[in-house]
Amino acid sequence: MANARAGLLVPLALAGASALLACASAAPPLPAGLAPEPALGDSLEQLLVKLPHADEAGPRVALDELRVLAVDREPWTSLEPAHGAAAGGRVAVVAGRRCSARAGLRVTRAERASWFLLAANALVAFDHDGFSGTCAAQARYEPAPRADVPVERMLVRYVTQRWPDDAVPPETRLPRGRKLIARGRPDDARAELDALDREIAALERRAGDPDLGEAAAREAWREEAERLRPLRAALHHALREPGAGGGALP
Repeated sequence: MANARAGLLVPLALAGASALLACASAAPPLPAGLAPEPALGDSLEQLLVKLPHADEAGPRVALDELRVLAVDREPWTSLEPAHGAAAGGRVAVVAGRRCSARAGLRVTRAERASWFLLAANALVAFDHDGFSGTCAAQARYEPAPRADVPVERMLVRYVTQRWPDDAVPPETRLPRGRKLIARGRPDDARAELDALDREIAALERRAGDPDLGEAAAREAWREEAERLRPLRAALHHALREPGAGGGALP
């Protein structure tokens, strides 16, 4: 998952190896009074200080790759992190991180990526995949304003190609969809609903096929599908609310 894939569709003009890599073990302590979670309005300096601390205590988390990019025009260009705030315009940050946690003899490992978009040195959108104490995903999403949707989509495309196994947790589709509705992006909220439908259908197929697993595994898939149904129903309802702009829904 950490290996770059050929044929990336996001235009990048790379410069400066120091813009690509940072190590969490060398991170400075979090300043007093600064919450570790990324938040709208954060400056680039605050964001970069927070990143090594934005996870639950316990697991070992390393920041493997850090790209700071000027994204106002193509091709996107890499910036030195220390100088990114002075670039002006819109700046994106892509961070690839890996987590390892030990419980007795069992070791859990995971790799995830996050993207952040700043305008005038203030965070305006992000999709941050944090880690729990067991390396499970702790996703936080703030969608871009409509004017910045093309940049968000290019960031999503890059992250998806660079880390193809870093899937959106299905249980986050409901809060993501609600945030998209609030941003005036009902079509993208509908895409979250469609993704939930696909996930539920896939779980049902697996649960109903005796060739795909033991009875206990198939029962777990059935229970997972049932757990997602209320989330799907809530997002469907949110899209049908007056003013949501969800259009005709089945």
